[in-house]
Amino acid sequence: MSPLQEYEMYCHFCGIGKKSIRAHSYEEAKKIIEDNEAIRFDKIVRFTKPCWVDETISRQRNEEVKQESHLSDYKNWGAE
Repeated sequence: MSPLQEYEMYCHFCGIGKKSIRAHSYEEAKKIIEDNEAIRFDKIVRFTKPCWVDETISRQRNEEVKQESHLSDYKNWGAE
C-alpha cells in the first residue's frame, strides 16, 4: 500500500454565504453583491449541494507542487 500524501483539491460548490454590505438601500446592497464576481464572504453558512472537484486545476496544481518539491530536494543534495 502506498504512503499517504497530501493533495491540494480545488472544488466548485453551491452554498449560502453571508456578507455585510454598506449601502443606502436593500436594492443597492443587492446590486453591489450581485455585480461583484470576486466576492469574499464573511462567513459560509452552509453548503447546499455536494462540491465537485475541478480536475483540471487540481491535477495541474498538484503536479506543480510535486515538481517544486522535487526541485527543492535536488537543490538540497549539494548542501550536504
